[in-house]
Amino acid sequence: MKKKNLAMSKKPWINHKSLAWSLIVSLLLTINLSGDIYYNGTDKIFHKKHMQNQVQQCDSIRCYVIEGAGYFLKAHAGFLDFMQEFELAGLHGLDFHVLQAKLDVAIDNLLAARDTYTRLNDITEVMSYDPVTRKRLMNFDYNKFVEENKLNKEIFNELKPLLKTGRVRMMYEKILTQIDEISAVAGLIREEIGAGISPQLVHLYRLNELFSRSLIEGQYAARVFQEIK
Repeated sequence: MKKKNLAMSKKPWINHKSLAWSLIVSLLLTINLSGDIYYNGTDKIFHKKHMQNQVQQCDSIRCYVIEGAGYFLKAHAGFLDFMQEFELAGLHGLDFHVLQAKLDVAIDNLLAARDTYTRLNDITEVMSYDPVTRKRLMNFDYNKFVEENKLNKEIFNELKPLLKTGRVRMMYEKILTQIDEISAVAGLIREEIGAGISPQLVHLYRLNELFSRSLIEGQYAARVFQEIK
């Protein structure tokens, strides 16, 4: 049975160079995301208010923003670690136990991120937006910002309506949707590994694309809020 699994695992490696390039691009994107990198600063849109229910010693919206970003980035790093193991299997064969362990760690962090953003969403739902910060967002020169920083226009234009109107709560909701999409693909990969089957490359590509897009959007939002502070 083990020989059969190994034989099955070698079939997809015709396109392993494509996966390598995909991972390299994602790693470069991660390296460029330095400092406050994933929706940091978005808490400035809300009126400051000490939170009554403290969770894990968080007593501010900013704390949840940072904590959620930390879990999300750790999940991304975990998936890259998983995919690196998958890539190197082209040399030494697939170790399903190692793949399962790495994938489980990544998924656990992704679920922790989801819990944090759910909590953040619940807290901010009853809070009002700060009119001064919202006005700065409305008056910000987004076109100039995109051109000067050579940003991806397609991705930025999808985020721009939320930034321009200061609808940060919808950004948090979008993060939750993206996490659900990533979790769904990760679940397919987990099922494949659990059955002793080599994960389909199309699933790994999709997972990488979903993570990368979310990371870029989070970076763009953080950079805009850095500009208006």
